[in-house]
Amino acid sequence: MKQLPRLAVLAALAVVLGCGSGTAPTEGTTGDGVPAADEQATPPERWLVWLIDIRRRVEFPAAIVEVSDGKAELLDSLVGEADSISLADGEFHLRSTDEEQDTFDIVATGTSGELRGNAVIDGASSIWPIRLEPTEEKSLEALRPDSISGVDAFGEALSEPTPKGLEDFVKSRSTSAMALLASEALIAASQREELDDEAVRGRAAAYEKLAEKWGDRYVAYARVRSPLVLARVGYAPQLARKLADSAKEGLDEDLAKSWEPILDELDQKLAIAEATLALTGEDESARDDARTKLEAMVAEDSAMSEVAYLLAEDAERRGDKERALALYGEIVALPGLEASFWRAASSVDEEVELPSDRFDRLWKELRGEDATDEDRELFLSKRYEERAFVFADEEKRVEPSGNRVSLVELFTGTT
Repeated sequence: MKQLPRLAVLAALAVVLGCGSGTAPTEGTTGDGVPAADEQATPPERWLVWLIDIRRRVEFPAAIVEVSDGKAELLDSLVGEADSISLADGEFHLRSTDEEQDTFDIVATGTSGELRGNAVIDGASSIWPIRLEPTEEKSLEALRPDSISGVDAFGEALSEPTPKGLEDFVKSRSTSAMALLASEALIAASQREELDDEAVRGRAAAYEKLAEKWGDRYVAYARVRSPLVLARVGYAPQLARKLADSAKEGLDEDLAKSWEPILDELDQKLAIAEATLALTGEDESARDDARTKLEAMVAEDSAMSEVAYLLAEDAERRGDKERALALYGEIVALPGLEASFWRAASSVDEEVELPSDRFDRLWKELRGEDATDEDRELFLSKRYEERAFVFADEEKRVEPSGNRVSLVELFTGTT
């Protein structure tokens, strides 16, 4: 996540303090710290802007805004100096530039004192929910990161054996930013429930509706995330493709450019999901095409352990056990590759077999009892040399493409 130095300090404090409370909710507020509708008829003089990091379950005090005689002023900020700022008639808009020359665009809307929205950095793929609450503070110095409302309840709902807990959570805590993550978890759970396309569409539509509370940009983000979540768990790839195409058509030019890393991942994950489906189908031509596409992905990027595993499984089914051994061996030999594969694969299938276990089984079958540990290590070392150093050479030839910030997220249960 893109952070300013002071935000980075607050992130560390969140760990040290266990995400302790930043400021106590004001009397007459909701569980999110937002004034109840019947308690606030006009905006207060001073507002605290919270930037919400859903993936880490923490929100950060990002700015304090004061309104006097109809004019808004930025009293303190972790998002740079204000280029423009306004807060009137239930609409908030702040553009600011930090010391690294990154420009934040923060918007929020609401009625009766309830203000929610989102924040982005121009040209970057990150987006954060934000909320505003009344405050008496004039400085951010004494404020600390806070746990997002509903974190514990979300964890309990996520651990339930059925999605009912998540459904109840979204209904009961629709104003909490954690409901956004719960909506993604419900879409991912569609695979386990084997829902039909209509039911999955319903969950994606519900996510989009919930995102409306956080502004138009977050709605666009939710529309992109839904097919990405489906593609990550390898479910309903044809429906995911339709949802992705629709989401892309609705993006304006600026968002499409800023979110290029997310859209690239979406295209890649969809291609993998579609190829996976074709590999197990009856159409031989489609299987060949899918195999060619996946082989090209692995040849281009040796870190694609998920694809290497799929190809190894396919090779075993076709009886090409030497190729399967080489692919499993590649995952085992390259540092950290099996661990990254396991983190991603086990979130989808708890019973997935480790590449090292499959490698050992095939090694014994193909090399027999006469093969020594030295033979095994020599084989893996050769796979490492063939793949790791070739990849490193390719990396050296890549020209830098700018300093765009990428959103790196792994969906828990995400993005």
